[in-house]
Amino acid sequence: MIGGIVAQSTVNVHTEPETTVIELRGDVDVGCVACLCQVLVDALFHQPTHRLVVDLVRTTTIDAAGVGALVAAGYTAEEMHVPFALRCPDPLIAAEFSDLVGFAAQGV
Repeated sequence: MIGGIVAQSTVNVHTEPETTVIELRGDVDVGCVACLCQVLVDALFHQPTHRLVVDLVRTTTIDAAGVGALVAAGYTAEEMHVPFALRCPDPLIAAEFSDLVGFAAQGV
């Protein structure tokens, strides 16, 4: 498992069959975006994956920097032909991501 703890955030990475899951906990903000971006880059460029899922179920807040990192990762994954999805606890948040940026967001 790779990842890290930054301020009030935790970023964990684990694999499921043919899927890399990045689990975010706590506040996803400017204080943890550098760590999050490094984990996303590693997942997309250094680990063979057929699908990338970012799990936001245990995320308490997300600011513009966090949203920007996720949007950039989604577009990069799309360019690399890697399916990208967000796992969101709130179906309304999932719909917002889906409508605004056009990649899959699943309510849980």
